[in-house]
Amino acid sequence: MNRLDTASMSASVEARVPFVDHRLIEFFNKVPSEYKIKWINEESKLKASNLNSDQISENLDITKYVLRENYKKNLPSSISSRKKVGFPVPLNNWLSGPLKNYAQEKLLGDSSRTQVIFKRSGVEEALKDVGQNVKSGLKVWMMLNLEEWMNIYDINSP
Repeated sequence: MNRLDTASMSASVEARVPFVDHRLIEFFNKVPSEYKIKWINEESKLKASNLNSDQISENLDITKYVLRENYKKNLPSSISSRKKVGFPVPLNNWLSGPLKNYAQEKLLGDSSRTQVIFKRSGVEEALKDVGQNVKSGLKVWMMLNLEEWMNIYDINSP
């Protein structure tokens, strides 16, 4: 919630998160799993067992199934069947600009805690590709988050 609020307010936009209401969360904790994860078909369910969530979402499953079913009669299909739209974060701009040196020092420096997890050549390649490849920015961001987490909790190796 804090991240959403900070990101939206920095753009002078007030964001609402109606699905964070505790009563709704408590209700959906009681809803059977087959309504929370709805597969397009049985074949999709089998394919999904060997994939990552980003490869599954909206390709093999029907996201927000209960919500979509509930409102499909009241909303045009252009809305009720619309794919999810993320909140854009300019990671590549940050990591090839103001955070470039920070990322390099944190991930390649002598005190890097993640150096025992990631191959240096892979980190260097991801850092080099930032700005050229959207996924590289996300990879570097995730590595930085792991580095920070390991520093906060004083973790030296896996």
